[in-house]
Amino acid sequence: ALGTLAAIGLFPKFSIWHAALLGAIVAPTDASLAHPVVTNKVVPVRIRQTISVESGLNDGLCVPLILLFLCGTRITGHNADPSYWFQFAVLQVTLGPAVGVLVGYLGSRLLNISIERKWTDSTFVNLASLGLAGAAYGVAELVGGNGFIATFSCGLAMSHFAPSVCKKIYEFGEAEGQLLTLMTFLVVGALIAPLVIAEATIPVVLFAVLSLSLLRMIPVVISLLGTGLHVSTLLFVGWFGPRGTASVVFALILLQDSSIPHGQDIFLIAMTTVLISLFAHGLSAVPAAHWYGNRIQPTESTTYIPERAPINELPFCCREAVNSGKIPKG
Repeated sequence: ALGTLAAIGLFPKFSIWHAALLGAIVAPTDASLAHPVVTNKVVPVRIRQTISVESGLNDGLCVPLILLFLCGTRITGHNADPSYWFQFAVLQVTLGPAVGVLVGYLGSRLLNISIERKWTDSTFVNLASLGLAGAAYGVAELVGGNGFIATFSCGLAMSHFAPSVCKKIYEFGEAEGQLLTLMTFLVVGALIAPLVIAEATIPVVLFAVLSLSLLRMIPVVISLLGTGLHVSTLLFVGWFGPRGTASVVFALILLQDSSIPHGQDIFLIAMTTVLISLFAHGLSAVPAAHWYGNRIQPTESTTYIPERAPINELPFCCREAVNSGKIPKG
């Protein structure tokens, strides 16, 4: 909502739908840029998991909003029939999860049977996870649903119906995910950075900076009111909302449809935000984590620190899972 208001103020030519679309595209965070934070033992477990879980969920949660706002821009830009685009949005956000859960369930059952009967080995189980993700995306798009929501739902379904399979693909998923993320950032740097440097204006840069700072920090502070967390925690969590692959993917989806008015402008603003975030969050991750960890160290006069309250730690990566005993070695 704050991103929408800022976009309306800085870009008067945007309609409410365009402003809302821009706000939704730059809202999701990406924990890969905060990897030195979410894996740094200096930072309390509760805070690391807060940043990590938020990053894992908000890209999937933003997809329905982005679809809704895309439909709104089509209606205002082409005098299209609102009922058609309403039906389109409903199908996207209903068929997508349905297909994802179905593919995840059936794929999990087949994988479990194959493993039990020794029809496959660990290498092909790992590859099957990519195959199921691709199948969920393709089937959803074929029947009129949203492929990204389907893939997101497929992963959730697999974690529920086949937890043993998920344990086998943790390590592969970690390496594969990091590889694809780095490839994405390589493309951003090689192809999009020159465009941003050449075309970005003062309002564009200002929106990007506001999106990464106040427009992120204010909602974080509001959402954590009443938790008793230290001010430094509010600032730390508020700052580490880096923008990365989710914003890039959403912006590219927008760019594919040349008929949407101001689509290229929104793409430029979103990519400027991602590019600034790459440097700002990448360079500040390690020093900010040590600063924050030192700020909330318990002292002799401290009886209770909410940030360090006991919590069941979820492993961020396969190495942590093995070391903690949650996944057996070998």
